[in-house]
Amino acid sequence: CHPSDVVFDSSGRDFWFCGTYTGSGAYNYNSATNEVETLPIGIGHAYGIAPDSKGHVWVAPNATYLQEIVGNEVTNYTSDNSNSPNTKWFKIGVDAEDRLWLETNPKTSLYQFDGNRFDAYPAEVPTIMRFLLNDGILYAGTDAGLYVIVDGKVISYSDYILDMKNTTAADAILDRIVHTAVRFDLKGESMRKKKTTKKSDVTEK
Repeated sequence: CHPSDVVFDSSGRDFWFCGTYTGSGAYNYNSATNEVETLPIGIGHAYGIAPDSKGHVWVAPNATYLQEIVGNEVTNYTSDNSNSPNTKWFKIGVDAEDRLWLETNPKTSLYQFDGNRFDAYPAEVPTIMRFLLNDGILYAGTDAGLYVIVDGKVISYSDYILDMKNTTAADAILDRIVHTAVRFDLKGESMRKKKTTKKSDVTEK
């Protein structure tokens, strides 16, 4: 199989994955049964996959539509039955509000989908390689570094930390860093002091 996307659930034991070429399709691994279920996407290649909190699985197949899988029922969102742009999708992310974030294929635009309509994200975003939902925050790994999707906005991780107004979240992050850190007590003079160069050490040319 040539996996193109893998998403784990909150337990870290069960996961969904999709692939292209050999072993193409979409699948779900159930750790309780140690079995792999083939999802009924009805087409070969798939580029992106993501489950939401309701147990629905979203798939970006090699076609100009988005698929929603609920059990054995499949719904295709096309330009005929929705306002979906006539494009293929690449990566799929689901945020804490169950909004979908969809990257087009070719990777040129980012869209939001709330289950009813598709809306183009108004700002340019670097090419997204992978989404990850953790502690209610949707992270996006891009070709320009790590980004965070919060409150319907896509911002760089560094800007998110610097502009963090939620002090509770900031304290929680700091606690995780501090309480798992290893402390080193250094001795001797600080290496931060600037070294001065003596005139006798300089050779004029």
